[in-house]
This record gives sequence, C-alpha cells and structure tokens, in this order.
Amino acid sequence: SSQSLVASLLRQTAARHGLPANLLMAIAWQESGWNQHMIAHDGGIGTMQIMPSTAQGLNRQVRGRHYDPYKLRDNIELGAIYLHSLWQGFHGDQTKIISAYNQGGWSVIHQGISNWSYVRSVQALMQRY
Repeated sequence: SSQSLVASLLRQTAARHGLPANLLMAIAWQESGWNQHMIAHDGGIGTMQIMPSTAQGLNRQVRGRHYDPYKLRDNIELGAIYLHSLWQGFHGDQTKIISAYNQGGWSVIHQGISNWSYVRSVQALMQRY
C-alpha cells in the first residue's frame, strides 16, 4: 500500500471516529512506519500494530462486523476503535491515551506512564502531521 493511501485512510477513519487525524497518523507511524506488512516480535499486526487479543476484544464490542487486523482498512479501523475507547476512558488526556495505546490502559491507570520516550515521540510526530 502506498503511503498516500495509508495517510488518506488514516485521516478518513479518524474523522469517522471523532479523533484528531494527527493522533491516529502519529501512532500509526510510530508503530509501523505505516507498513501493513509489519508483524512485531510481540505479536503486533500491521499498520496500527494491533495485538491479536486486542483485535478479538474489539471485534466482540462491535456488532454485525468482523475486522481482520491483517487487512489494511480493518487494521486502521481497529486502531481507531481502540483509540476512541481510550479517548473516552481517559477523558481526552492525550498523554495518557498515547501511553495506553502502547502499554495498555490498565497499566497506565495502575502503574502510571512507563514509556515516556514513546509518548514524546508520538507527540513530536503529531506536530509533523
């Protein structure tokens, strides 16, 4: 997939979910460099580096649709659904949302932000987009 296609899909999906486009774009770049074919050693899949267990949980939340994290559009959709739930859970606190995308919401709530370099990198990328 071309970077222009990925960027367009990220912007469209962010708008559909009421998310800042630069947030979705920055996380996708930080996670995979917008590469849908990226499979991480920890199991993260695709552009948004969706963990298989996260994909299963999100698919249980959405009714009448199944998203396949191995397909570009579905992967971005799953990432946006997850970010939207984090947005609601952390009341728009972007620092916590970014951190929770990387380390998990439970961890941020109970242990605080543990990966500040990830958060700062995404924040810097947000300025670029």
